[in-house]
Amino acid sequence: MKLTAKIPKGKRIVSEIKEKIETGVLQAGERLSTVREMTKIFDTSPSVVQGAMQSLVKDSYIECKGHSGYYVRKIACDTGAEVSLPEKTKQNNTIPFIVIHHNDLVWRRNYDEYDEIRREQIKLELELSRKDSSFTFGIEQSAVLERYVEQEPGDKEYIQQLINEGRLEPSGAYCIQDLNMVSGEAILMCHLYGKKYYKEVWGSDTRVASLTDAFGSCSQMPQILSLAGFLYLIPGRLNNRNLKDLPFPYDGVFRWVGLDGTPFIVTSREGRFTGHGIWNDVGLVCRDKNTRVTEDLANAQTDPADFLLIYTTEEALITKDISKIVDMLNRNGKRKIAFRNAESFFDAAEKDNVPHVYGEFNPVFTGCYATRISIKHDNRKAENQLFESEFLDLYRKGKGKDFTPIWKQLFLVGFHDAICGCHSDHANEQIREKLDFVLNATRPSMPAAKVTEFSVVAMNQNTGIQLASSPIPPDGISSQKEGDFYLFEYDDAFSAKTFRAAKKKPAAAKKCSAKFETDHYRADFSNGIARIENKNGKNVFGEDFGELVLRPDYGTMWQENYLGASIVRREDTVEKLVSCEEGAVFFKVVTEGYIKEGPADDGNTGNHWPGFESLSFRKEYLFPKHADHFNMKLTIDFHGCNTKTMICFPTTVDCHTGHPVYQVPFGSMERKPYYEIPHEEVDTAQYLHHSRDYESCKGDWPALNWVDYSDWNGGLTVANNGTPGHELKSGNIMVSLLRSGTQILDGNLMPEKGSFENGVHEYDFAFRAHESHDICRAEQLGQMLNHPARAVGEKLPEGVFLAFSEENLAVSAIRRCEEGILIRVYETLGRYTTASVSGSLIHKKQIFGAQADGSDLEKEDPAELFFKPYEIRTFVLK
Repeated sequence: MKLTAKIPKGKRIVSEIKEKIETGVLQAGERLSTVREMTKIFDTSPSVVQGAMQSLVKDSYIECKGHSGYYVRKIACDTGAEVSLPEKTKQNNTIPFIVIHHNDLVWRRNYDEYDEIRREQIKLELELSRKDSSFTFGIEQSAVLERYVEQEPGDKEYIQQLINEGRLEPSGAYCIQDLNMVSGEAILMCHLYGKKYYKEVWGSDTRVASLTDAFGSCSQMPQILSLAGFLYLIPGRLNNRNLKDLPFPYDGVFRWVGLDGTPFIVTSREGRFTGHGIWNDVGLVCRDKNTRVTEDLANAQTDPADFLLIYTTEEALITKDISKIVDMLNRNGKRKIAFRNAESFFDAAEKDNVPHVYGEFNPVFTGCYATRISIKHDNRKAENQLFESEFLDLYRKGKGKDFTPIWKQLFLVGFHDAICGCHSDHANEQIREKLDFVLNATRPSMPAAKVTEFSVVAMNQNTGIQLASSPIPPDGISSQKEGDFYLFEYDDAFSAKTFRAAKKKPAAAKKCSAKFETDHYRADFSNGIARIENKNGKNVFGEDFGELVLRPDYGTMWQENYLGASIVRREDTVEKLVSCEEGAVFFKVVTEGYIKEGPADDGNTGNHWPGFESLSFRKEYLFPKHADHFNMKLTIDFHGCNTKTMICFPTTVDCHTGHPVYQVPFGSMERKPYYEIPHEEVDTAQYLHHSRDYESCKGDWPALNWVDYSDWNGGLTVANNGTPGHELKSGNIMVSLLRSGTQILDGNLMPEKGSFENGVHEYDFAFRAHESHDICRAEQLGQMLNHPARAVGEKLPEGVFLAFSEENLAVSAIRRCEEGILIRVYETLGRYTTASVSGSLIHKKQIFGAQADGSDLEKEDPAELFFKPYEIRTFVLK
């Protein structure tokens, strides 16, 4: 095995300090050299030293005491010896207290209206800070502070003073996105943009992340936050966990351990979220604003634990008397309440013997996965186009395009109440405007109509045959017309080829039998119902593949409510074969159908149940003759409400030995079913922890590009183009297509007609049968559906751009950066991996490991790039 010639400086710093602590050279409680001093000692940049310090803090070797610097902590050494540390002074004599509004950027109101609400909130906080020199408040999203300064530039100097004094605490990303339905790259970029704004505009290197109200959290968030430079987290909804039952001292904070093993410090309780106006307890007692806040803070004084107390409102102003209330309570002889920023709480918190919580905080509000599905489809399309546009920008002359305005608009669409669909029609108009801006700014270029040559680019890592598209037929190879494009075979991953334009159009496809075979599949559509078999290995396709399933859903925009027992399936459906054609490249099958009218078995009005009116559909299957996958475009025309529409892809996977796997941001997770499990399959299920989890969760788990169901005999991958809700159980893959709940919930928000999304919707799916547990092929199928090979207007150099020797590495970004070309790669299987990289992008260039923002370069050997399981790594080519 080849040895690398040089240890990266960050790793060397960590190694040397660990060794000195474990051998007693550095004693417990001893202060380390300053960051500036260490940059000279190790001959490196401050950011490399800061990264090493963060690594040592996470591993509990040292602790940060704010401006005082870094100190050796109490740790258990590998030798079995224990380095002693004087007993830490508890915080519980004083309760740290901070005001942080949870600012919805869009929800009941649109972005502009919330701008004005936040303007009044911040103006009041600034007013209170002038009256009380101890008053401390936080900003949880950089977009909030950025917009306020645009509105009130005269306050910028005073805000800077408060930040310098630690009385205004910037925290969090650019905004609080949904953490399940946007890509991992978008989540990481959003946090990097937030940090960058705070640093460049305010000189604040914030270390506190904020995910307040995020509807669940994916398992890669600890690694994402760490890569973005955060140390601590004020979390979102901690669903499906009972933290108080953990067998650890429950006091202060816990360590959330992510998919890759990164531990991250999180507050053990989110704080107090206080409603204002009239508040009543079971109809008995009404309390005004000041009384409510006073009672809540007084109750907190009786809690002996260490915790961060947060006073929060959403749209309301805080009470102007908050400082008076704190002073009054501090005269009652109980625990004192003191204004503090969150970072000081985290720095002082005990972090050694704390709970370790593994995995994700999901699911929650599963109805969100199909409410206003068009927003999710177009957000996925926008993410895909932005990835491709940044990549193609490498080949444009000049300094390149500034993608910052595009990213910011995409972040705002990914805000949790935006992409989740739980918002007013008025708000939806502005969300669509932002999506249209991103889609137009990244719209793919096409070859001119009369060119003699054109380039085709594959921006996916699929190995094997895939179909490329072009508005111009290529010369010298077989092609087949499909809509406005010609499809033809393409077989290189992450590459470009040049084709000459054909002088003649290819022969049209001809009618063929409804029974046909490709190299990999047999299909029979004789009676309009899909019957499919894979030819290699055990057949994984079940009967009636692609059956539409509808059920009454009287829930809110956030969560389903299945009051009725009726479920519409095949017996209530008419589906007929429309056409079956064979061309030079693929078979195409079209079926059409509708849901038959039926009596209202549930309720007293309507078609089948109150609210449902009609649904018709069209399915278009494309079976490439030589590829190992096939596609389906589903078009539905829905009218009505109170309905959840799904599609079922049955498999022959044994649910007792099968493994249901879902793609998550920067990785994948196996998740068991938890809802409506047949009693004979109870061994396949998991239970959600709280009964309230079942109030907001009705079977679905969120997935990004793909899901996979596999047992030891084989498996099936289903890829989608922006349809997050999936349920894999009983051998079936169920995908949620559309919801139209009418119940009122948070904010008394009445679901408006626009949220029912009556009309036409299109869904794209791809399917691949494979050997047992072949997750690499699942990842490739998801990429191929979302980044299909296509002709472009740019003239690109031929050849492979980028190729890794191991298939379990996926690329999430290729873009320009200050130092050269940034490439982000993550491991997909949970496997320790050493890989080589090649391709035209790295030809005559050196490769450097880097921080997530492309800084702090450490030279690497392209023949030996190392990845831990599910590790996200950033490289720079120069």
